[in-house]
Amino acid sequence: MFLQFINNVLKHLDVHERAEADDGFTGCTSRVKHYVVPLKQCGRRLVLVDTPGFDNEQLASGEVVRRIATWLEKAYVPSYLGLSFVFLIHGWT
Repeated sequence: MFLQFINNVLKHLDVHERAEADDGFTGCTSRVKHYVVPLKQCGRRLVLVDTPGFDNEQLASGEVVRRIATWLEKAYVPSYLGLSFVFLIHGWT
């Protein structure tokens, strides 16, 4: 579901890259992947990050947290992206 959200944002902001979407019922994300959207009006970037879900049947929650932490460390410690905000979007059933 989040991949569909990412693709809608990318399409709305006229970015040609697309996330590989699933069928909406099963999770397909096994690694952390980011999508950078340049915000031309303000000279900033929006970074959308797709991660494995905490309800992933193939990964323990601790492993999901480790993968997210590793990505954050690689992306933000060397000031590659510059972190301003973090929003967590998680589906509720």
